[in-house]
Amino acid sequence: MKKYILLVLAGLLTANITWGKNSPQGDWLLTKIVKENRTQEIYAPVAFQPNGDFLAMGMKMGTWKDQGKTVQITSQQFKAANGINNVLKLNKEEMVLENAGTKMYFRRMDRKKILAENKASGLAGTWKLASGDQQVLQLLIFKAPDSLVFVEKEPGVTSRAKGSWIYNKKDNSLIVIMMGHRTDFRGMNKITLGKDSFTLENKGNTIKAAREKTTGKIEHLNFKESDFYDADGNFKYDEDENKVPWNDSQAMLDFLKTVHQLDYKYSVYIPDANTFKSKMFKAGVAVKDNGEKVCVDYIFNGYDKDHLPDDTALPPNCYDADTYNKLFPLKEADFRVAGKEQITTPAGTFQCTVIEALGDFDTMEKMWMIDDKPGVYAKIIMEKKDPSFGFYKVYELQGIK
Repeated sequence: MKKYILLVLAGLLTANITWGKNSPQGDWLLTKIVKENRTQEIYAPVAFQPNGDFLAMGMKMGTWKDQGKTVQITSQQFKAANGINNVLKLNKEEMVLENAGTKMYFRRMDRKKILAENKASGLAGTWKLASGDQQVLQLLIFKAPDSLVFVEKEPGVTSRAKGSWIYNKKDNSLIVIMMGHRTDFRGMNKITLGKDSFTLENKGNTIKAAREKTTGKIEHLNFKESDFYDADGNFKYDEDENKVPWNDSQAMLDFLKTVHQLDYKYSVYIPDANTFKSKMFKAGVAVKDNGEKVCVDYIFNGYDKDHLPDDTALPPNCYDADTYNKLFPLKEADFRVAGKEQITTPAGTFQCTVIEALGDFDTMEKMWMIDDKPGVYAKIIMEKKDPSFGFYKVYELQGIK
């Protein structure tokens, strides 16, 4: 009998350890807040840490203390939960807290399971969202294991927002955690996955996306301004002016008289997505002053006459026998000759002289002058290395008409 009683007590102790009271401690997803019959969907990760810290979106928001039937949260940032919270429900999967008539609903986050399902989903990569506006590019970049970047690029403006994601194969859901931005896919989405596409359904909105092809290595311009000057500040490459193939101004005028349009693909690199946003530009070529002057549309500010920003005009860009600009139709700049190279574009294969130059506002430029077509570049790269205002742009010749 004594042995039997001991076994029963041992069983009760084990049961208490295994099935005892659940604790708020751990990672949770705050899904919604309900106050006076008004529901606000949140979908923000929170954590009740063992040391008493209370975190939201990975940032410390205050402290917490388990008081049995209540949870005390001290937080000036998260005012809805500040104070004594009654525990209305608490189990391994769910928790509901009530504070002064405000109910907060939480769902337990199993990070190991989340990361495994995210990895198996096949969503990692860059996706282009369907848009009716051809001037706007919208990208969702899913990164392993659970980080997310949303990029929206409009003419002259690029915005970025960061967040995280949770995929659930069982119920075909995708939770996008991204506070204060892009509400039509933020929160709970029903997702339909295709081979290289997906569709999201969120509160009556339908968002379609296709996998975006990413680029390989890009050719960064690694020279710098100091490379062009000696210790006394003197320019080192004055003699390179005689090495460019377009020294004969009359030859340039004669050739450009035979051209009425240059077509280029203009591409801007988006580093978050490792891809390019591209559009086709047309540079009109016009002969003036009885053949003594030729003008080429200056498309190298990132727009042509068909893609002009509001209240903007193409700057005048003309050349005659008296004009001193070895780099026309680009702007005059300090430059050096980097060598010769054969390059192939959709317009053909060309023998080129390669130029490295210093552009405006710390911009580096690399150009491929077509040796036997003065005034026509096969390719141009412009790069500015600045964390806030940097860019990488490419112009590639598509045709000579």
